[in-house]
Amino acid sequence: AMGPGQFIPSTWVCYGGFVNAKTSTCSPPSGADSSFWQGPWHYVASKDRVRKLLGGSSPSNPWDAQTAIMATAMLMADNGAGKRTLAAERLAAMRYFAGWAGANKPAYAFYGDGVMEFAAKFQRDIDLLAGS
Repeated sequence: AMGPGQFIPSTWVCYGGFVNAKTSTCSPPSGADSSFWQGPWHYVASKDRVRKLLGGSSPSNPWDAQTAIMATAMLMADNGAGKRTLAAERLAAMRYFAGWAGANKPAYAFYGDGVMEFAAKFQRDIDLLAGS
């Protein structure tokens, strides 16, 4: 995994502007085999979602803290956390950890539960600092 956001390369391509030269996409088409991930890959600035949002002038770098944090927030929103419910945020965390196909497997519940415990602690700290 790459950088503070721990992006696997196949996820980073969709945020960092890389597309498969054969298909011009970052995601495999339906029915594609593993050869899709072998590329070749090339960078397309207009496909760099993080760069667009941050207003950058160079390709997004998953090892840069600001870029990684923004990309992680984008991924979590794409995973459903934008619904702003505890259930949606837990599911988004599970998708981050286990992918969409593995997110509902009971064996991975510990991860979603742990993330939500951290979130609750952060919220208590924020409330304390805000005087609520």
